[in-house]
Amino acid sequence: MILIPLLLGLSFLVGYAIRRGSICAVLATRALIVDRRSARFRAFGVAAAGAGAVVVPLHWLAPADVTLSAGYPVTVSVAVAGAILGLGARLNNACVLGTLAHLTGGNLVFGFSVLGMVIGATAMTSSGLWQASVTAPVPSPLEEPSNFGGAFVAV
Repeated sequence: MILIPLLLGLSFLVGYAIRRGSICAVLATRALIVDRRSARFRAFGVAAAGAGAVVVPLHWLAPADVTLSAGYPVTVSVAVAGAILGLGARLNNACVLGTLAHLTGGNLVFGFSVLGMVIGATAMTSSGLWQASVTAPVPSPLEEPSNFGGAFVAV
């Protein structure tokens, strides 16, 4: 029962960090290429490491309550969808996290980005392209405690 309050607290912290730190892949890319500063990219690495250090041990302790995402192979439809999302992010000047930050800041124009994502997902599923490309997921190597998992969490 402690898991739900813990996850709610962590989601609040993530929302606060997104809004406060302006975590956005588009801004990070621009800072890296134009300004030659890598601080925003390093922040993504720190965020990913922090998430892994929290989620993986939680999964080991409560596998029925906390699951790890399975991996799916990259197919043509996934690559095309990713390219379209990237083009939309470039035109929007914000990635998905940046869009959420703008929305929570009251800039409701970014709601069109969310609408575009819903339309794209609906088009993929209704066209049958998504079902044709879905294959069996590959379980995460961090599913069970191991030396590799322990090293992942420790690092």
